[in-house]
Formats: sequence, structure tokens, C-alpha cells
Amino acid sequence: MSFFDSTVVQDEAEYTRKLIKRFAELPLVITLSEEEIRSWVNDMEELLDKTKIFFTRLGLSDDKEAQEIKHKADIYAKLIGKNYFMEALDEVQIVINEVKNQLDKQ
Repeated sequence: MSFFDSTVVQDEAEYTRKLIKRFAELPLVITLSEEEIRSWVNDMEELLDKTKIFFTRLGLSDDKEAQEIKHKADIYAKLIGKNYFMEALDEVQIVINEVKNQLDKQ
């Protein structure tokens, strides 16, 4: 069975698409209340977690297509100065943590 034929992978992809759609439908963060910003940040963190899980699964798969996607993601990461895509995701987590800390200080 192909990596992408897995119902788990398909379900996670669909859930991730729904999260991304929610972000696209949100007004600019500047116009959001503090509560809405906190919700947005939590949603971003959830999307990041789902993305990390997905790419971990890609790396563990023997499927040729999955390996190609992982390889391409790592190439894109190199364009922004990271060795691997997961490193780029770790940087996003740092930014999310900083935003959460700033919100907690308010």
C-alpha cells in the first residue's frame, strides 16, 4: 500500500486542509481581539504539530513518493538556511512560543 493510500494519512491531510482553510478565512491578526489572537496562535501550534507528525511519518515510510516529498521539503528548507524541513518547523515553534510568552505578559 502506498503511503498516501493510508486512511490515517488521508484523515490527517484532510484535517490539516481544514485548519489551513480556517487560517485563510481569518481577518488580519491586527484586527483580532486578544482572545481571538490566543485562539489563532493555538490553532497555528496545532497545525505545526500535525505537520511535524506528517513529516515524521514521511521519513519513516518506505514509499517512494513519500520519500520524494520529504526530500523536496528538505531542499526547500536549505533555501532558508536550514539543513532539514523539521529544523524549519522547530524555528516556527520558537516563534509561536515567543508570541505566547508576549501574550501572557499582557
